[in-house]
Amino acid sequence: MRKLLLLLFLLPLFATAQEKQLLKLLNDELQKQSKFQFKSPAFSDDTIKIIQSFTLSDDKVLSLKIRQHQPHLDGYIDWLQEVPLKKILTIDKDMNVIFRANGDDVRSTVTRFTKGEEPKTFVENTNLFFLYFFTPNNNEALGKKIRQAFHAAGYPIEVEFWAD
Repeated sequence: MRKLLLLLFLLPLFATAQEKQLLKLLNDELQKQSKFQFKSPAFSDDTIKIIQSFTLSDDKVLSLKIRQHQPHLDGYIDWLQEVPLKKILTIDKDMNVIFRANGDDVRSTVTRFTKGEEPKTFVENTNLFFLYFFTPNNNEALGKKIRQAFHAAGYPIEVEFWAD
C-alpha cells in the first residue's frame, strides 16, 4: 500500500520533469532555428523574432508567440499559437516543422500592425501549430527526438510525414 501511495505521489513529479525536458528541447531548437532563418535559401527579408518561447500552462496548453516583420507591408504580425498537449497527434515537416492536432484544437491569435493603421486582431482555430523551425534537409532525427520527448512526458505522438 505504501508503494502505491509513493507511486501516486511521484508520478506527477516525474511527468512535470519530463514536460520541462520537452520544453527545453523545443526552446533550444527554436533558438538554433531562429538563427538559421537568415541562412535559409527561402529567406525573403521577413524575419521571425521570438516574443514568448514555448511555454506550458498549468492546464497543459503549449503556447508560442512570435513576431514576423514584414518590410514589404511596412509592419509586422504578432502570432500566438496555443494547443493542449494531449491534442497533438503528429510532428510533421513540409516547408516547416509543424504539430498536427485534432480538428480545430490549435488556437491562433494574429495581430497585424501596419504603419498608419490601427492594429487588427484575428482569431482562428485550426489543426496546425507551426514551430518556426527553418530546418535543413535530412533532419528526420529531429522529428524522432521530439516524438521521444513527447512519449517520455506521457503524450504519444507520431512522425507521420517528413518531406526534405
